[in-house]
Amino acid sequence: MTAASAAPTAPTRCVTTIGGASRYGRLGLDGDDIEQGLNSIDQQEHEQVLADVIARKAKSLHEADSYTLRQKLLRHAYSHGFEPELIFRLIPDCED
Repeated sequence: MTAASAAPTAPTRCVTTIGGASRYGRLGLDGDDIEQGLNSIDQQEHEQVLADVIARKAKSLHEADSYTLRQKLLRHAYSHGFEPELIFRLIPDCED
């Protein structure tokens, strides 16, 4: 069996974006399963996970420019499947 013909596996982290939902659809889950899963997410826990992701990434970055730091944090959080509205709420505007 080649890598291209291997059956897809479920992601190891929670993806709550529309794109994430469509990936689950390709895994054989129907719309009701996806909707139930999205509705079962604890919003406070979800925000805390994002805050932890942001804090870990911020520690690893050594940017003097606050604008560049903020952009890297925004891109990192977005690439992990978090909603833009939540990201913008948890990463405050940085002023130089």
